[in-house]
Amino acid sequence: MKINMTSKEIFEELELLWGAFKENHDRFSEKQVKAAGVRARKSINEIRKLASKYRSTQLAESKEI
Repeated sequence: MKINMTSKEIFEELELLWGAFKENHDRFSEKQVKAAGVRARKSINEIRKLASKYRSTQLAESKEI
């Protein structure tokens, strides 16, 4: 993850992380793969961090308009 990302870059990263989360969540739920559960939790934690960063970045960008 880059330090200075635009809101668009953060959004794209969030989409990738959501895909990874969904895939691992489904694998854990359907096939009971423990490692997939760990990966799902890691992805959702990264999503949480990026969501906060998105909010502040988007707010700063909107003030520049």
